[in-house]
Amino acid sequence: MKLYTKILLGMLAGILVGTFFNLMSQPGRFQRIDTNKDRSLSWTEHQAAPADDRFAANQAEFAQLDSDGDEAVSRKEYDARYNWARFTVYTDWIGTIFIRLVKMLVVPLVLVSLVLGSANLGDIRKIGKMGAKAFLFFMFTTAVAA
Repeated sequence: MKLYTKILLGMLAGILVGTFFNLMSQPGRFQRIDTNKDRSLSWTEHQAAPADDRFAANQAEFAQLDSDGDEAVSRKEYDARYNWARFTVYTDWIGTIFIRLVKMLVVPLVLVSLVLGSANLGDIRKIGKMGAKAFLFFMFTTAVAA
């Protein structure tokens, strides 16, 4: 199998997995879980949540209160969310290192590719034509994206 086929299949698999997990999410529940220094949790409301939903959290218990003040989240749901929040706190550094390594790889690779591509053209007039075409292409894609 060709490399570009593997890359396209990987991108397609990523799209499918991302779509699957997005469809499993519960709209209006929460968007982010943070742990505070005093081991309490703070939950950020999802933008689609009704305005009358209120959250109460401390180190002893968590409750999502509906508009009547009744608890809307069971203790089982809370325990599952707390374990997941604790897991993501401990593994966050892996993602940070990965992103930094990717940045360290991509920037020099692009720079070297541009320099070698320009050096292989030979004639200085070709570089000007290529630069003009690249600039027009960049402006066109920027206009389409906006």
